[in-house]
Amino acid sequence: MTSKQQNAVTLYVLAKDNNKPHLMRNVFTEEAVLSMKVDSSNIAFLPRTEGLEKITDTLCRDFNANNENIYTFCLTDTLKQTKDSLHCGWLVGMKNKTSGQIKVGFGDYAWCFDNNTPGGAKQLTIEIHDMSVLPNDVESTLFDWLAKLPYPWVSHSDVMGTMPAALSSTAISMHLAGLRVGHQSGC
Repeated sequence: MTSKQQNAVTLYVLAKDNNKPHLMRNVFTEEAVLSMKVDSSNIAFLPRTEGLEKITDTLCRDFNANNENIYTFCLTDTLKQTKDSLHCGWLVGMKNKTSGQIKVGFGDYAWCFDNNTPGGAKQLTIEIHDMSVLPNDVESTLFDWLAKLPYPWVSHSDVMGTMPAALSSTAISMHLAGLRVGHQSGC
């Protein structure tokens, strides 16, 4: 499972989760557009962000200023690709630095690429279907589990087969049990 598009998504996850803004120029075009569709009151983003620097601020610098222990996974079972697009489901776990809230979320990525430019992502739509706040007593259980999953590409069966019992009644578990794929159209 390697392609220029998958490599760009992998680089994006590494940049976002580990606060490495210099990597984002190898993912997005200068004129790229980020669209956010958020169906949760536990996280907020502007609905539209334009340009590499503003996208880098939003998804890397600002995100890491507010969160730590970020683990983002792309679900291989949901992966759909065309010559200019990549769509997949995702799962994220993190801790808010200010409130101490432990969060787990899921949604869909819809990527559109210009195959003639380095990185080449000209548009990214992120759908956040849920962002749940978990009890603080599951923090070590959650992060120990996430640290053991294949990163950043993981199968649904690996997630479900290794999910700790303390997380089995969460919205993420219910979502993954009824796994669905989001957008599947091209760019």
